[in-house]
Amino acid sequence: MEHVPNVVSRPFHLTRLAFSSPEGRQVFAEALATEGLNGYFRLAEQFHTQSDPAFCGLGSLVVALNALGNRS
Repeated sequence: MEHVPNVVSRPFHLTRLAFSSPEGRQVFAEALATEGLNGYFRLAEQFHTQSDPAFCGLGSLVVALNALGNRS
């Protein structure tokens, strides 16, 4: 599937790896094998997409607070 850029999509900087690229998958597998992803799964379980580009801070806050288990 070809990536089609839009208003909220920006190309990666050349020094960054796409998560779904072969290199990104290799880095993820290595981190998983060495227990370097201890916090990843709690965050991934709480993933929340933002409904509007202006709400990126709120979306990030929801993910972080939910991952911490703060129920107050």
